[in-house]
Amino acid sequence: MKEYSDKQQQIISVSMTLVFEKGFSNLTIRNIAKEIGVTEPALYRHFSSKHEILVAIIETLQATILPHFSLLSEGQNSHTSLFYPFLTALFTTIQENPSFALFVFSEEAFHNDPALRPHLLHLLTQILSSIEKEFELIQNNPRWKKALSPKQEATITLSIIRFTVTKWHLSHGNTSLVDEIDPLSHLLHTLFF
Repeated sequence: MKEYSDKQQQIISVSMTLVFEKGFSNLTIRNIAKEIGVTEPALYRHFSSKHEILVAIIETLQATILPHFSLLSEGQNSHTSLFYPFLTALFTTIQENPSFALFVFSEEAFHNDPALRPHLLHLLTQILSSIEKEFELIQNNPRWKKALSPKQEATITLSIIRFTVTKWHLSHGNTSLVDEIDPLSHLLHTLFF
């Protein structure tokens, strides 16, 4: 991932919050500059366009979220807690940064800029690939059902996570995403062990 300056990171964060709170149509260079308290030309010194800011958002999400998936195989010797550390890290990060839910699991946020679709597809492909690699490692556990391929298991897991996060996002934070960790961990355990 590209290294972003402190000011660029502030612009990324403010942009995500702006979309989350006011909708994609309010994400303009003018509104971002106003939220940060700088002029539009000053903002252009850090990013050349709104498109470049959105690419930076996707790259930031990828760098923040992907490491959580490696926690899956770390707990493979203890099948009762296999999914718990992974889900705890992922859901805590998303609950503490609610705008992540909008960008990671809601491709609608990118409909206004079709050039971003390949970036979003790459992010989702990376997430799926990461989960699949972890399931390949877990397949060695003698209690694992092995009824499905790692790719199928990864697809099911990502679909369940996406549904859970989307449902939480649509509740406008009226529920706790962290409260979903235990039931979801139990559900995945039941499916795969």
